[in-house]
Amino acid sequence: MPTSRQSTTTPPVTDGQFDTTKVTYSPGGVGDIEVVKLYYEWPIYVSLLGNHLSTLNGNKRLLVATAVFRNEPYQ
Repeated sequence: MPTSRQSTTTPPVTDGQFDTTKVTYSPGGVGDIEVVKLYYEWPIYVSLLGNHLSTLNGNKRLLVATAVFRNEPYQ
């Protein structure tokens, strides 16, 4: 039977740094719905009209891409 897991929307950031200890991945089982997130630290060189776009130390912004899929019945 497929299992259900909650996905968090809280960014994996500690003290202004990307914290890799807060990200994990489990391939799940047959028919499980999986959420995969990719994080990228994007350097900000120019601030547009004084807007503060950085979310991390070192004038970087943490970007995220998310994919959701259901595992195939591989058994």
